[in-house]
Amino acid sequence: MSQHRPRRRGTRPGVGVGCLVCALFLAGCTGWPIVQADVSDYRTVFGTTSDEQLLVGILRAKDRAPLHFAELQSVGASIQLSSNVQATARFGELHDSTQRAMLQGTAGVQNGPNFSLTTLETQAFTKGLLSPVDATVIKQLLDEGIDPAVIFLVFFSTVTDSEGVQRNNIECETEEDCLRHFFRYLSAVNRITSRMPLIANIFVELTPVGDPVAGTMGIKDLSGIDPAKFRVLSHDGKQRLFSVSSPKIAICTKFGGRTVSAITMRVSEGCASSEVILGSARPPDRPPRLTVRSAYQIIEYLGQILRYQEARASENRCVKLRADFDHRRCDEGDVLFQVNAAKGSPLLTTIYRGSPYSLSIGPCTHGDYCDHSAEVLKILNLLINVNKSASDIPQVPLVRTIQ
Repeated sequence: MSQHRPRRRGTRPGVGVGCLVCALFLAGCTGWPIVQADVSDYRTVFGTTSDEQLLVGILRAKDRAPLHFAELQSVGASIQLSSNVQATARFGELHDSTQRAMLQGTAGVQNGPNFSLTTLETQAFTKGLLSPVDATVIKQLLDEGIDPAVIFLVFFSTVTDSEGVQRNNIECETEEDCLRHFFRYLSAVNRITSRMPLIANIFVELTPVGDPVAGTMGIKDLSGIDPAKFRVLSHDGKQRLFSVSSPKIAICTKFGGRTVSAITMRVSEGCASSEVILGSARPPDRPPRLTVRSAYQIIEYLGQILRYQEARASENRCVKLRADFDHRRCDEGDVLFQVNAAKGSPLLTTIYRGSPYSLSIGPCTHGDYCDHSAEVLKILNLLINVNKSASDIPQVPLVRTIQ
């Protein structure tokens, strides 16, 4: 009786082709996670670069060095995915051959990042940097819950109250004078910010220009004036031309059922109206003066703070939000702005003149410790962005994926 050995069949061509198609398909699919990771890195690079630029600017202000502003204009990446698959198979009768079908493949990824920088030091940007901060920006930040003491320290260089002009400045000839007038300002801020709730009101001041307008012909001649700068109003029974100031801010509060100035605790037209005619306002009712800083002045002020901190590093002294002369340690209470903090997790670290400087996000435990440095940097970043023109806004480059 003869024995029949089972017939071995060769591998069908469809198997190799199917494997090849699958391999190429998988190689193409691997591109999306790479692109997704690059997009995430793109956002991180822009955020970190902007923060470092601001911190370096403040450090340069600390050293009284010239300030320079650059912008990361674009970040690009060229991603190339490659794959190679080789399949071998025997066809026909194998005749007891031990050779098997094989599938070999390679895959590779090439990622070539590139970036470009541009300067922001145009005439328009510089003029905006030197102009007082828009009062509406200050109101928005105060309404959003930023600590009022932070607002007063960062944005205002002087406050005029019933005791006179209080100066928010720690740069002076002698330390004694410096601390005296600064802590007087800080004491005034603590009094004002304790009068809750604080209400910010935006108003403009109208100042009479020239003599009253005579007859209808005079009014007709003024019909083409810019209403944002000048306005014709009936005042004391006569038509008069008034110049319109830039928007100003009044810090108000509620007292005795009325809205009064939180600075003087008196009724103020700046708290009750959106327009204040200076020619008719009685001296006690005129809005208390708040001198608003420009973004450039804020950077210089923060540089003063770091210079003060650096000069007293051995004493562990910082600028705080409370006028407590005996408690100025950098690791307790509410710290306005500092670098290389002993507490908190670093938000960013940069190298300046060979030394590392880090800015941290500190835990804000009520009554214990709160570092407002990251919050102050966020405000400054907003002010810088306000002064950028459309041509300075980074354009997202085209990312090409080649398979």
